[in-house]
Amino acid sequence: GDIGVILNRPTALRTCDLELPLADELIQRALSFAGTGPDDWNVWYGGDCQGINAPEGEGELFLTCLHTSDRLSLISDEIIKGVYMINFSKARALVSSKIAHKDEFFVAVGYCGWAPGQLQAEVNRGDCWTLAAADQSVLLGQLQRKQAALAAGLRAA
Repeated sequence: GDIGVILNRPTALRTCDLELPLADELIQRALSFAGTGPDDWNVWYGGDCQGINAPEGEGELFLTCLHTSDRLSLISDEIIKGVYMINFSKARALVSSKIAHKDEFFVAVGYCGWAPGQLQAEVNRGDCWTLAAADQSVLLGQLQRKQAALAAGLRAA
């Protein structure tokens, strides 16, 4: 099937507010033990599947990161030209190693999912989806500004 990530739904949550998958939780504890404090990242709502509103027992949270950094392209999956996806654990390791900064990433929790052929059938029907061309500045440019404002607001609170 196909998956998608909702891009325009920031939340007031940070990663320290979530019940992270075990591997990420262990990293969080190690960072706290080392005295570096909580490793907080802004959280965006990516969808219902394995997301913050998922029913109990659906499995661990699905955390993924989007970015536009060409220097990280070899360890990421390109979604469209200049927009990449990488899992949260890898992004966090890059930040811990000072190879990247956490503000380069959008952390999406959850995703939208379709059965095989379902999304294409919805597109073909013509009553659910409107297709449009997009580039990196359209997809993530405005979100970068929103994320900076959100982070500043949360720090001030």
